[in-house]
Order: sequence, then C-alpha cells, then structure tokens
Amino acid sequence: MPTNNTFPSHHRLKSRKLIGQLFQSSSTAFSYPLLLKYKVLNNHPEIRELAVAFSIPKKKIKTAVLRNRIRRLIIESFRTEQRGIITKVEGKIPAMMWIYLSDEEKDINVIKAAVVQCLQELAQSLSKE
Repeated sequence: MPTNNTFPSHHRLKSRKLIGQLFQSSSTAFSYPLLLKYKVLNNHPEIRELAVAFSIPKKKIKTAVLRNRIRRLIIESFRTEQRGIITKVEGKIPAMMWIYLSDEEKDINVIKAAVVQCLQELAQSLSKE
C-alpha cells in the first residue's frame, strides 16, 4: 500500500507574525547546508497542523532559477521524510522554517541527509518536552 507523502498548501507557514516569532524565540537544529528553526504551537488559533516555510537567501543564491530549484529539492526531501517525524510528535504542532545556508547548489543526497538529521534532532527535542 503506497504511503501518502503529499505536502498540501495548508501545511505552508504563511503568517508573518508566526514567522517573526520563529526568529525571535525558537529552537534550532543544524545540519549543513540547512538550518531548521522550530517552535511548538499548542492551542494556536491559526495553526492546527504542521506549518512549514522554506527560505533560500537572495544574498547567497543570486539567480531566481537556482533558488527555486533548491527550494524544490528541500521541499521534495522534506515531503518524503516528514512521515517519520509527524508520527513521533503526536499532540505537538511544530512550526518550522528551513533556511538554506550554502553559497552553491548541493546535490539532492546531501540535502536529503541534512533534512533527515534535522528532523531527528527535532523529534528528540520534542520527545523531551
């Protein structure tokens, strides 16, 4: 039976207020070339499910074509690996911001390994809380 590895639009973090809160007071997980900022949102009126945003700085990656490609690679890696994290954090709703830190495009395998490592750190952190 195939698993449902979708990433629907209602899982995207769009609220400027919540994104600001992520940068002001949040926990982090790092695995080069990705930085994951996350915050647990229990009983939040706007967010009822997983909320995720992705950022590739224009200062580091100049061309929009390359930024979009990297964003697609990160989303694809997250989409295929999210199932493991969502089942481990039942009852806790994390808001996440993925930030790409490298100056050049990395291979999909490097990005996928970084996503898996950050998600494992997130799961360990959420299980302690």
